[in-house]
Amino acid sequence: METEGVKMTIAQRSWNVYLSGEIHTNWRDRIQQLVEEQGLAVRLMGPELDHAKSDRCGEHLLGEEPDSFWRDHRAASTLVGEGRWELLVTAAS
Repeated sequence: METEGVKMTIAQRSWNVYLSGEIHTNWRDRIQQLVEEQGLAVRLMGPELDHAKSDRCGEHLLGEEPDSFWRDHRAASTLVGEGRWELLVTAAS
């Protein structure tokens, strides 16, 4: 990547990082803390960490779903998946 004829080094570049993985520990918080301490140009993104909130997103946007299987399926495969895809594309740019 070049800016005004000068090559940017890795340290000068701004990074978008999607932190996927397990949601039961605070490893994302630790990474955020280290990024801030080091003053890195990093934008951290990740999934919704509140299970209940994530599970309700389908009903919130598409209406009530009385069957718990379909409620979870709509949230996980449709809405959460699309939101995750958007963040991954953003992180890749």
